Amino acid sequence: MEQRPDTAEPAGEIPLYFRYWGKADGERSTNAPCHLLPFHALDVAAVGQVLLEGAPTRTRQLADSLHMDAETLVSFFVYSLALHDLGKFARSFQGLARPQTPFLVQPAALPYSERHDSLGARVWNEHLLPLRREQRLQAGASRLDLMDEDDALCLWMGCFFGHHGKPVQGHGAPLSAAFLEEDLRALEAFDRAAEGLLQPAWPRELLGDEAWRKEALAPASWQVAGLAVLADWLGSNAGIFAYQAEPVPLEQYWNETALPRAHRALAETGLLHRPHPVSYPGFTSAFGFQPTPLQAWAETVPLAEGPQLFLLEDITGAGKTEAALTLAHRLLAERQHEGLYFGLPTMATSNAMYRRLGGYYRRLYPSDTEPSLILAHGARDLNETFRQSCSPHPRG
Repeated sequence: MEQRPDTAEPAGEIPLYFRYWGKADGERSTNAPCHLLPFHALDVAAVGQVLLEGAPTRTRQLADSLHMDAETLVSFFVYSLALHDLGKFARSFQGLARPQTPFLVQPAALPYSERHDSLGARVWNEHLLPLRREQRLQAGASRLDLMDEDDALCLWMGCFFGHHGKPVQGHGAPLSAAFLEEDLRALEAFDRAAEGLLQPAWPRELLGDEAWRKEALAPASWQVAGLAVLADWLGSNAGIFAYQAEPVPLEQYWNETALPRAHRALAETGLLHRPHPVSYPGFTSAFGFQPTPLQAWAETVPLAEGPQLFLLEDITGAGKTEAALTLAHRLLAERQHEGLYFGLPTMATSNAMYRRLGGYYRRLYPSDTEPSLILAHGARDLNETFRQSCSPHPRG
């Protein structure tokens, strides 16, 4: 971890970053006039931590693609999520609502002409990143190395500032059109406090590697961004993350409020509830008929550890689908994968495969579980089989 300046606030004073609201409208489960910005930031970061730690296979695969260990990925991801709403420190954003909380900053005559997600990216790139660069230069880092590191950090953090589902703008009016000096001091203080609380592991060697940025980070950036969007969406559920307008120490809020609520949020979605597949019963037991040569091969071919590719090619009627399902079931049973995806060339072939799998997929899992089967094309709502599968039905 980097050495950062002491961030202790004078005794008896409210830390500057608590003078900003993060949520102030919509339905909420308490009578609090707003949800303070640092608390919303930690809500989302906590969801990200539970999301990654609760899906170790997916997290390990993402970490491997980024050439990181899983612990480094989780800690750096969670810290980065805590900064996703830096743009809400802008006084232009704070003028959008007037919560009845006496210690909040006063509005200023700054029009809200640039969205907070874009403002967050720009205040990171144009203000916080230069401050960090100066600290690193004073510590002896090479200016040339820091150029590559800056480029990687801009790409990485862009995944989190784009938490509303699309990449953010990289340019706009001067920051002074949206931020007062007090706002910049507040977000600097929150950045230091979040880093002190979350203790991220900075992957410095990777960040300074231009090849890593282009060949590993860039392809993975869409998945990182998708996880950030999901974390923000879940962490914005006021029914679980009730508004809190009374400051408490960040560590207390993180441990006693944000993390327990994040566990509840993920439990209610069912995203982390993946039933364990049953053991592969053998081809005849699974399908009710004797296997073809291709299917017999799929039943007996040795499985390696880690990623592997199987190419199934045979004449029409040789049973390629059942052979593929056999391989998939064996891999699932050995915990090498957590799900199954069929990519087909047309909606018609996708519909046919959906109907075909509808009578089989539950055999992969215990009878008392409810695995999901999703048809994923743009006209699925026109498919009667899919509509029926989404309708509530009594359980036997």
